[in-house]
Amino acid sequence: MGEAAEVSGQSTAPSPLAEATDWYEWHEIYKTPDPDTVRRLAVIRARVHDFLDRAPQRPLRLVSICAGQGAELLPALASHPRGGFVEVHMLESDARNGRVAEENTSSLGLGNVRVHITDAGEISSYVGMLPADFVLLSGLFSNLRSTDVHRAVRCLPCLCRPGAEVVWTCRRGEPDLVPSINGWFDEEGFDLIDLTPPSDVAAVGTHRYTGTETPSLPQRRIFDFVGRKQLEAGG
Repeated sequence: MGEAAEVSGQSTAPSPLAEATDWYEWHEIYKTPDPDTVRRLAVIRARVHDFLDRAPQRPLRLVSICAGQGAELLPALASHPRGGFVEVHMLESDARNGRVAEENTSSLGLGNVRVHITDAGEISSYVGMLPADFVLLSGLFSNLRSTDVHRAVRCLPCLCRPGAEVVWTCRRGEPDLVPSINGWFDEEGFDLIDLTPPSDVAAVGTHRYTGTETPSLPQRRIFDFVGRKQLEAGG
């Protein structure tokens, strides 16, 4: 612990649709978070703690997809006795967010965290960091078409070690995609551990992979990122 985190890879240009949102400026919401954001952060951090509490006493690997600046993950790692001893990979396409994430890991003394500036939708981005014992998908599903959410869930067994846990979030609304997401996880061999109530603006779900082995990586993209504003505009 205490060493600077490493940033690797090259900045990946977002799709034309995704360019409508500046994802660096978007992170300003964490400086003065509203009650719904505060609750979501607290739940995700608690899920990280729960995983570290019950995980086997062996080397662990954690992967955060579209990790942003690490607001959900890094404080949880820093506040847990095992948080500094987990191999952590954060994938983020915006280099500015990646630099902030690196600064945050350094200030928290998390030398075990590596930030990758890369396209998390591309399967080749995960070479050398699988299988994972824990996968965090915070904020991703709300920014994908439903077909891509389904595709991402179908690919998760390829990322996970047997017994791995996946924590995901998705904004509720009309239509509510959460019941479908739970069904897709079930189809891929995941058991539901916990899910926040429908009254929450954003669902936070936790699933455990019950498969007996990690399938080979698919020869296709995991997802194509769009952005919620563009989805709401019919993009």
